[in-house]
Amino acid sequence: GMVMSGGARHLVQSCDVHDVDGGGIYIRGGDPNTLTPAEHAVVNSDICRVGLRQRVDAPGVDIGGVGNRIANCRIRDLPHSAIIFAGNDHRMERNEISHACMEINDCGVIYGTLNILHRGTVIRENFVHHIGNRWGPRQGAVYTDEGHGGVRVVSNIFYRVGYEHPHTGVLLGNGHNSSLYSNNIFVDCKAPVGGHCWPPEEWRTMLRPGGRYSGFRKLPAQARPLYISRYPELAGAWENDEWLPPASEVTGNLGIHSGRFELRGVTFKDNLVTSEDPGFADMEAMDFTLNDLSWIRARLKNFEPIPFAEIGLQRDQ
Repeated sequence: GMVMSGGARHLVQSCDVHDVDGGGIYIRGGDPNTLTPAEHAVVNSDICRVGLRQRVDAPGVDIGGVGNRIANCRIRDLPHSAIIFAGNDHRMERNEISHACMEINDCGVIYGTLNILHRGTVIRENFVHHIGNRWGPRQGAVYTDEGHGGVRVVSNIFYRVGYEHPHTGVLLGNGHNSSLYSNNIFVDCKAPVGGHCWPPEEWRTMLRPGGRYSGFRKLPAQARPLYISRYPELAGAWENDEWLPPASEVTGNLGIHSGRFELRGVTFKDNLVTSEDPGFADMEAMDFTLNDLSWIRARLKNFEPIPFAEIGLQRDQ
């Protein structure tokens, strides 16, 4: 595929990346010690049929570092994840992603893992649909796992995600924390939220010095005030061996023909599940435009519009 590594403000725009043996696009840039963004971007590109030989961990886009962006792309037809992300302060917005996680279990279409310092990513206004396979559970549209937290998942539309098995919608894996899932629409998802949360004492054991996820303690001392200023939920992380990050919150979401919003260890507030069509332009044709929000706002008063027509590939100017 393509590689962007180092430097700043590199751009992949309006490219087709397809039929690749390994991953599609690899992005690294930015300084984690100063949280200086690289501002690399992949924009308005069509990425499909990657991972033809390497069936696992060869996503459409592998994004890391600090402050990079994936926007208005179409990513599809993948055996494993569409996007794997690590690092801080990325933006994944207005992408259409479909037919991912088609061969692999326990995977996320957009997947982040393994470092509690990796925070601040925003996943917004994406359309993710027809996800998963029939061989096993645990495929989710967004999957934060193994300590990854501080993610904002807002104003996305998830349609038929994990539809072959009950673990669907978004997956909050072990150690998820401090994330916000808000203003999303789930359609035909058997369970909008699934996953598992470590009990508090097990979580503490992993974060204490010498624990499985204690690597955050190696962050240089001079960088710690910056991290606490940027991510207030980290206050106390280095001074208190009993520290735990706050729970994730799921609030103000709409589920249609979907299961209940519930998962141990997560805070739920003001979510709605219904069998009614809230006024989509044409749900059967997958046009989830909402020109009139009156039905939703009568039930979720703070629900914000999702610009469905601006999601996915756009005509070049």
